[in-house]
Amino acid sequence: MALLWLLISLFFLYLHFGHLNAFASIMTRAKHCNSSFLEGAEIMGQLVKRNDAYRIAVYRGTQKLSVGDFASSSEILFVSIEPTITEFVFEISSGKFTTSECNGKRSTSKNATLITPEAISNLTISALWAKSFSAGVKVTRNFTLTHKSYISSDEL
Repeated sequence: MALLWLLISLFFLYLHFGHLNAFASIMTRAKHCNSSFLEGAEIMGQLVKRNDAYRIAVYRGTQKLSVGDFASSSEILFVSIEPTITEFVFEISSGKFTTSECNGKRSTSKNATLITPEAISNLTISALWAKSFSAGVKVTRNFTLTHKSYISSDEL
């Protein structure tokens, strides 16, 4: 009887955590590469909600960047989520993650290496995160960088 209860308990743990542990990797599979990161999209049967408990952090070496900072062509930046959480996935509007899926547009790496594009007006980074299946998937505020080649001489 104790073995039966153990098996039932393990099954319910799988149901509860099995879906969650797969969420980030599922979002990087080919058939989900075009799935929306927008608030209101449906993921895991629930609507994505905006929540600022976690935020995107971008670093140039050890220098932490702010939203709206400038990035150069083909610059190497590091992207993380703060505070640390296990289940998350990043998406970028342009450029490429070096360890990624979805043609370099998504990454589940904790300190993802991003190579900025050669020419683009802005680079936007989004992130989805989840703590549990029952809590659903949340989206952070976007983190946008401005590309230096698009700065007019009036702005310098």
